[in-house]
Amino acid sequence: MKNYAFQTIRLGLILLSLGGLVAHANPTPILIQSADLPDEDFKAALEANRDQRSFAEAWPDWGVSTDLRRELQNSFARAQRAFLESELQAMHAEWEKVYDFAYKADWSTIDREMIAIAMLRLAQLSPSSEETDRWLRRTLEFDEHFEPKADLFPPPLVERLHSLRKKLAKVSVTWREELGFELVYINGVPHPLRASLPLLLPDATVRATFVSAKFTPVTRVMLARDLSQFRPARNWLVGGTCEKPKIHWGPLAEQPPKDAALVFSGLCLAPLNGAAASLEKPNETPLALAPDLERGKNRVKADHTWLWLGVGIFLGYAALSGLNHESHSGPPPVTEGF
Repeated sequence: MKNYAFQTIRLGLILLSLGGLVAHANPTPILIQSADLPDEDFKAALEANRDQRSFAEAWPDWGVSTDLRRELQNSFARAQRAFLESELQAMHAEWEKVYDFAYKADWSTIDREMIAIAMLRLAQLSPSSEETDRWLRRTLEFDEHFEPKADLFPPPLVERLHSLRKKLAKVSVTWREELGFELVYINGVPHPLRASLPLLLPDATVRATFVSAKFTPVTRVMLARDLSQFRPARNWLVGGTCEKPKIHWGPLAEQPPKDAALVFSGLCLAPLNGAAASLEKPNETPLALAPDLERGKNRVKADHTWLWLGVGIFLGYAALSGLNHESHSGPPPVTEGF
């Protein structure tokens, strides 16, 4: 027990250090698509500037609050101390507190590893083989690809985890039509969203966050088998014009990423922190009925080279003007949809 405890402390210090690096790393610039920008133009922007990311791709860096991540790290540290001191009742309670964070956010790889370790510790501390298997299955349902370090856990426990992984029940999730969102984060892991492209997921409860470069994020905690029936609401992140941009999503207005730009049609860019908040909830607009997008289909394609050169110049100027990434309180996504 003591050897494993010391190994846990060592791993925990590494994880906490890496977590701090992730939280304070200077991310690449973020582009947010306005309501009047055709999808093809926005895709061209990303292809022409590989050092820039869409809001959907940047979600893991921005979508988890600094405070919540710190709470997880502190909880993990307390559980480690209890484990080192071999206080059975205390360590069990502390590891359960770490597990309670599992579906509170779209966690990064390092964060998920801390939560998965907590579940394996609970499996290790279980009084019966049935309860051990229950925690091992929960670990796989949360992160089916998690592979524990062999020197941190008893070999029989790791072998049992591998055995249960082979028997893990799966469900295929398919949407028959385009949802308008680029990615869905399942327990923090991004998956591309394409009509008729199946997702093979553990047949269990998952946290699903639908993210787009132009629509407000939508989160649900639900059974994976019910996901194909879920249709997230499509509400614009930003609207207005390049001269007078408006932010329609409260969290984006309250905690704007400082390294972001709004991209409008007509070769126009606007700094996110210069946009006014217009927080009345906009009407849900099906993509097929969005008038600006319909007009965009028939227009002559703009010179993407000059447009996206302008994007790079703008973001470079923003960085020099002190618009660097800072830690934030990180608002949760809305939970809209039906």
